[in-house]
Amino acid sequence: MHHFVSFLYPLIDRGHGPLFRWLMLMQMDRMDPGAVSFIGDAATFAEEGLPFGEECEVAGFVFQAPCRERYREYRKYRLTRDPFDRLLASSRGMLDAFRRMLTENIPEIRALIDTQLARIQEKNQRCVLMTWANCPSLRASAKARRIPVVHNELGPLRAPHFVPTVYFDFEGVNGATTAQRAAARHIDERKQLSLSSLAPRIADLYVADDSARAGGAEPEFDAAVALQVEDDSNVVAFSNGWSTAELMRFVVSRHGANRTLVRGHPGSAFRLASPAFGRVDDSPDSLPF
Repeated sequence: MHHFVSFLYPLIDRGHGPLFRWLMLMQMDRMDPGAVSFIGDAATFAEEGLPFGEECEVAGFVFQAPCRERYREYRKYRLTRDPFDRLLASSRGMLDAFRRMLTENIPEIRALIDTQLARIQEKNQRCVLMTWANCPSLRASAKARRIPVVHNELGPLRAPHFVPTVYFDFEGVNGATTAQRAAARHIDERKQLSLSSLAPRIADLYVADDSARAGGAEPEFDAAVALQVEDDSNVVAFSNGWSTAELMRFVVSRHGANRTLVRGHPGSAFRLASPAFGRVDDSPDSLPF
């Protein structure tokens, strides 16, 4: 059997603590201590604040956090801060360092990861790496060691009205997936379904609450913009220089503020207030939007 190695994207703090601590706990609920090991940092593995034994929910996924004794049975491989501190010192700040980790193969970070992968392979020859964000340094080390890397990410749909979704890809997530190449290989553009015929099929698959389905009222707006979390890894690494402000100026310049509806991301640290960016959507869920 293969042994799973969960890479918890250590050393990055966007102001909310360790990025994937919740993921570690959910994986512990799904896998036994002998089936998975974890690579993280001291903050990720610290026991303070962990909801031992509690039922938790993240993005519609329910899981049981392990008790303290069970938590300690899992093997955890800690990355030291020194190489990252040097990366941070040579960057504009934390988000710039995050962008570089998402897009660059950084020799010191790769060496740090490689040391721990070597320790893991001493105990488990057949490994599979799991990560929830792109990390070229991780991929380079894994490739040299012939370890496959499975990139995972939450899908765009959320509870309660939608069925929770995830996806995986062997090359990357967000702007680095194989999706565009796969589409070019398998979809004949002349035979693509129109949006009007595709939307009901998507609804049948993913809408969990039939009572929440959008009605057929005439739209009040010509454009609607659903925003992303400003420090999300996809925005940091793949926005190509676009910001929320630039995007909204672009849309409003073409459709006018009165004909533009804008919905902030529920995980955003900012709240839209200026009427210059259009009318703010305040519906309780994204489905009415």
